Amino acid sequence: MRISISTVLFLLFAVTSTFVACSQSSEVKNIDSSGLQQLMKENQIQLIDVRTDREFNGGYIKGAQQINISSSDFMERMKKLDNSKPVVLYCAVGGRSTAAVRMIKQLNFPVIYNFVGGIREWNSKGLPLQKP
Repeated sequence: MRISISTVLFLLFAVTSTFVACSQSSEVKNIDSSGLQQLMKENQIQLIDVRTDREFNGGYIKGAQQINISSSDFMERMKKLDNSKPVVLYCAVGGRSTAAVRMIKQLNFPVIYNFVGGIREWNSKGLPLQKP
């Protein structure tokens, strides 16, 4: 069986492209409220609330910046964050933050933390919320 040089080059390109794409993906870790509290004490993190304006205005975790996952400029705003620092995403219960994690994995943050319990867990622990 003979393989043409163009076929070999195509396969080499495909494998290399796949390797580069995989190597640029951020590490993802799921955390709960105690994990988030620890990160807030120890690390310089970027805390992102992906909920709507109405939800955010009802109360948010201190230090959070709102970037609504449903907004048309979500990815553009995420790209403006410092990708040398870890990012923590949260929503109401974890569904939208999980979707947001999938969307931003290729932005090369060192670690993306997904606070899977969201505001609901934060509230259930009696932890404080900020109001705008």
